[in-house]
Amino acid sequence: MNAGHLLMLWHLERYAIGCIITDAGGLTKALDDKPGEKETPHQRILYAMSGMVLAGDFDLLSGLRQNATEPDFFDEHSDAHYIVKALPHIGENPKVVLSLYQDIILRLGIRFRKAHRQATKLLLERREIAFDTIHSLFSQWDVKYGLVSRPKSDIVCRIIARAFHWPMPRGKFIGWDFKTMPSEYIVPARISLMQLAERIKGQMSNGVKMQR
Repeated sequence: MNAGHLLMLWHLERYAIGCIITDAGGLTKALDDKPGEKETPHQRILYAMSGMVLAGDFDLLSGLRQNATEPDFFDEHSDAHYIVKALPHIGENPKVVLSLYQDIILRLGIRFRKAHRQATKLLLERREIAFDTIHSLFSQWDVKYGLVSRPKSDIVCRIIARAFHWPMPRGKFIGWDFKTMPSEYIVPARISLMQLAERIKGQMSNGVKMQR
């Protein structure tokens, strides 16, 4: 599942502190958002659902659909709990939304299959990858897929809009709020490894522990 989480963090233009897999499961820790940044329900569902979808965990997906209106059915720290809590904010039938997001994530997985395979292979070999390796992976993928100057929100939100049959304008970038970005918008450069290390250091010094 963790390779799917890493791939989705990259799509969501976020950073990761680290990723580890064990015989009992795995753990991926995302760097906290900057002050003022707010995760949308779409982003939350994408991230929390990406691991189970790209890992092909059909039992978990089936249980999610069966209890799509009961967040308390799931452990409060589980991906399923976060997904079900976010579903009402989408404003559609929860089971339909889950099916659509499963298809959306699969589309992203197919389109960026080589990146997902690379992350999977690295995790299986090392069992644990630190933030510097993840930063290098994300930077490689930016170049490989031509996304240094195109915001990933434009790709992801257009796929979401297509699945929900929402009209989207052409010729302009789309932001995470599904609104067009200014024509002069420039994609921010990926922060340096040293800057990322400083942000992680600051987060960890505040007593933040790794969690799902």
